[in-house]
Amino acid sequence: VNSPPVYTSEIVHLLQCFGLIKQSIEWFKNKTKFDKTVKTPRSNCMLSNKKIISLGLELFHPLGIIDYICESQKDD
Repeated sequence: VNSPPVYTSEIVHLLQCFGLIKQSIEWFKNKTKFDKTVKTPRSNCMLSNKKIISLGLELFHPLGIIDYICESQKDD
């Protein structure tokens, strides 16, 4: 699994900061409700960033970047 992970809620937060999503988002309360509602289940694919890490490249959690971008948008 990639580390650090990026969650859907973080992406939605970023899109809201840029005004690309204006409506409120209602999240599923649990996986069972989600599975009963969606037509296509989630993929079981697992991605890995082990090769990048083995090269000595440092990965940063995007949440800090997202917060920075959102804060800078407020100043405009």
